[in-house]
Amino acid sequence: MYSRVEKSSMSNFDQVKVVSQHLNLSADFSKKELSGTCTYTLARADAKSTASIKHLILDVRTLVINSVTVNSTAAKFSLKKSVNEDAFGFGLHIPLDAIKDWSAKSQNTVTVDYHTTPQSEAIQWLSASQTLGKKHPYLFTQCQAIHARSLLPCQDTPAVKSSYSATITTPAPLRALMSAVNDESKSTQDSSKGTNTWGFKQAIPVPSYLIALAIGNLKSKSVGKVCAVWSEPEILDECAKEFEDTEKFLESAESFLIPYQWGRYDLLILPPSFPYGGMENPCLTFVTPTLLAGDKSLVDVIAHEAAHSWSGNLVTNCSWEHFWLNEGFTMYVQRRILAHFENDAKYDQRVKEQEFDALVDLKALKENVYDFGVDHEFTKLIPDLTGKDPDDAFSSVPYEKGYNFLFYLKGLVGGYKVMDGFLKAYFTKFKFQCITSGDMKDFFLSYFAKTVSKEKLDSIDWDGWMFKPGMPLVKNQFDTSISSMVNKLTTQWTEGNWEACSDKDIAKWTTMAKMYFLQQLQEVDGGFSHSVLGQMDKLYSFTATRNAEIRYRWLNLCLINDYKPVYGEVVKFISEQGRMKFVRPLYKALAKAKGGEKLAKDTFNKVKDSYHLITSKMVHKDLFSS
Repeated sequence: MYSRVEKSSMSNFDQVKVVSQHLNLSADFSKKELSGTCTYTLARADAKSTASIKHLILDVRTLVINSVTVNSTAAKFSLKKSVNEDAFGFGLHIPLDAIKDWSAKSQNTVTVDYHTTPQSEAIQWLSASQTLGKKHPYLFTQCQAIHARSLLPCQDTPAVKSSYSATITTPAPLRALMSAVNDESKSTQDSSKGTNTWGFKQAIPVPSYLIALAIGNLKSKSVGKVCAVWSEPEILDECAKEFEDTEKFLESAESFLIPYQWGRYDLLILPPSFPYGGMENPCLTFVTPTLLAGDKSLVDVIAHEAAHSWSGNLVTNCSWEHFWLNEGFTMYVQRRILAHFENDAKYDQRVKEQEFDALVDLKALKENVYDFGVDHEFTKLIPDLTGKDPDDAFSSVPYEKGYNFLFYLKGLVGGYKVMDGFLKAYFTKFKFQCITSGDMKDFFLSYFAKTVSKEKLDSIDWDGWMFKPGMPLVKNQFDTSISSMVNKLTTQWTEGNWEACSDKDIAKWTTMAKMYFLQQLQEVDGGFSHSVLGQMDKLYSFTATRNAEIRYRWLNLCLINDYKPVYGEVVKFISEQGRMKFVRPLYKALAKAKGGEKLAKDTFNKVKDSYHLITSKMVHKDLFSS
């Protein structure tokens, strides 16, 4: 029932395993091409097996394969189509007849000479005009979920972890960064060719989706003993100030989990086209610039990405059907990090704030569930992804439905501190492994067998939580002290008493409280007149806010009420950044708004080339596939 079957990869990782790989690539910005080699060190997947292994099969998509060698001997290769070529690409079949010895002492290697193409979805190439500095081009990758196969031939499944090293050659004066530790001994400059070569080493095995590369005019500033911020120089000081507390998130996590394993924890603040809030690439989290609110009010995303250093990177879902193990656990750990943050005297208040955060995010979960349909496969914690692109299933379901399951279990076993003990044991037990939901279930039941009654443990409907579609099986009771305060102001506006409101109403509110306020207003039957929305904006300056989360929710509220004065602001917001959390819902809302459908489609056609290929693909589906 809790299957390990991999449905998104054609690789034969169950027979032969890539234990390490070395990339040697050069970046050509004029061709939008990475070219070079990847060398793989192989081992039997089952060390005790004596069965013959005829091929190494790697996943590839939008790559050009030039040649292959096995133990330095030229080998023929073939490409075989998958059942879903657009999503899964091809299987690269490499015969292994030349390998006679599979013993542990053998060093069997395969080298693939290849290059990427401009169609490779893992890579976004930015011209100099698309960067802040306007002088140098930029490149960054995004491999989750199954896009690593368009960066390098690989066993593109989270079921396999491999260490890796790399040498990356760039045009001078550009700098390369990877999800690895810089290897200064391999970094050189060649002034005659006008190139720089950068060395990297990731000693801890990682799945393919955590291989990451960025190239640009990048500078760094230290914000701790193991933390630095990287960005284009124009915003470096601003970024360092915004994220100066990064190392404290690691310290907070270590106060109730096992020690941080990865050595460095740097941040790279990317250009606005980055499609996600953050990406937990080991040693170098990728971050959207939409977090730059100027007041640290959105740094909870950094806590989330830091939490992935344990849940996801250290303990990994064995397939994308078990993605909730990555994201549900990370949401839970994120909120515990923020509760444990710094001052113990404020712990109880921070716990209330984090439960309020979960209450706010239930709205996004509800929206996603109803967008899919309450009986849709993708609303299950463990969906069936047979023949499906995991990107199509991406939503808040694994995040918030997964969190709600863990919150429910927390209450069942005795509270936060008890659950903290389980988390520490969980990461100790499964570190460096790829697991199923069944593995998690078995360990949970074993861990609590002597401290929680059999009656309570037997009451957990594991199958219902895992396989029933729709909203969480249990409606959790979160602390309501903050939501009650917000609801009072919401009632004033919904009952028409807004004339008594003032600009002081929300002046001391947290970002989360303002977000909840706007979300509540979105659900009001009958909506609001345009004059009321105009007065609300006059008092609270929502349109002018720099906080992207508040701006997004305000614009969404206005679109629900066909408030045309903000249509131009919507277009501006979805044109200046490509974070899918914002642009996809706003495009859909604009298309539904009165007189907005043509504007939505025209805007997308105008700016789609500035988006990441993943974002363009998903927004195009939203607007043109219905």
